[in-house]
Amino acid sequence: MAVEALRNAASDSAAMDSFMSATFAEISQHLPAGEAEHYAFSAGLNLSFLGLARYLRKRATAAS
Repeated sequence: MAVEALRNAASDSAAMDSFMSATFAEISQHLPAGEAEHYAFSAGLNLSFLGLARYLRKRATAAS
C-alpha cells in the first residue's frame, strides 16, 4: 500500500492520506466500526507510513 500511495500521490502528504485511508478501509473489513477506529488510532498509521516511506526511499537509493 505504501509503494502505491507514494507512486500515485502528488505529495508526501497526499500519499500519507491515501495510505491511511486504504489501511483503515482494510482494517474496517475485519473489525466492527468502534474497534476499527480504536485499532487505527492505536496503530499510529501515520507513523507506519513515515517509516515505510523512509525504508522504501533508502532501498531505492541503495539499488541505484
